[in-house]
Amino acid sequence: MDLRTVLVALAIPLCASAQQCKQIAFSGSVRSESGYSYPITPNLRFRLTPLKDDWGWTVSVGPRDSEEDWVYPVTYPRAGEQQIIGTGYGSSVQDKMSYSTAVWFVLTESDFIQSSKIASEPTSEDNARKVAQIGKGQVTVKPLKYGKGDSPETIKWMSFRASVVVPRSFPARGSRWISASCPPFYLP
Repeated sequence: MDLRTVLVALAIPLCASAQQCKQIAFSGSVRSESGYSYPITPNLRFRLTPLKDDWGWTVSVGPRDSEEDWVYPVTYPRAGEQQIIGTGYGSSVQDKMSYSTAVWFVLTESDFIQSSKIASEPTSEDNARKVAQIGKGQVTVKPLKYGKGDSPETIKWMSFRASVVVPRSFPARGSRWISASCPPFYLP
């Protein structure tokens, strides 16, 4: 099975249904030697974790008091740079900072456990169907401004705008959430 088939299969539950979504958006800034964290819910956080040598940050979502990465098991390609904002894999900082990064994440601890088991197995049609049945949210990070480092591979700081879209049924309360369309599946 090719990667595009896997990617489309993962989108089916969120996009093919008549499900409604909700969104929260926020802005922030981060320095190369530090991370950034924002509470999506009281127990779930959006995080930017610094890469070594000022190469940028990894996008993740996970429980407040844990380093679990709820993005990794459901964001494809797993071996690529989908979660990276910065340099690497033949991209310069200027290349990577010119577009948004969008990743999927699971919504519950049990979905994280299930999707992690599936992610450790070889990619197959059956595994793609299993992952497609798992509820997901999407986080998108758009760099607004940034400061390059001493080389084309380094970045010193970034200001950004992030949005998180989850199914309306996801238990996140508060006035900051607004109705939104469910996102089409992100294809690299």
